[in-house]
Amino acid sequence: MHEQEGLINKKGCTKGANVMQSGRLVLDIKEAAHALSISPWTIRRYISDGKLKPIRIGRRVLLEPSELQRLVEVGRKPRVRADVQ
Repeated sequence: MHEQEGLINKKGCTKGANVMQSGRLVLDIKEAAHALSISPWTIRRYISDGKLKPIRIGRRVLLEPSELQRLVEVGRKPRVRADVQ
């Protein structure tokens, strides 16, 4: 595919930052985990906890790149501590 451009490594997994610009409509759990540099189990936990909203097609669990971007943006916002006045 776009191996020369660095979008896909030898294992067929898209690379991190390039995932958002690859034009792909959806990513599987492994690709999403690779894009965020976290484990697939963390992605599954985020889905279970409601932090990520997946698309389910048959038995496949997929995520839109915009959903990953939303998670990153939420993580950028500073948390407000209750004990700070």
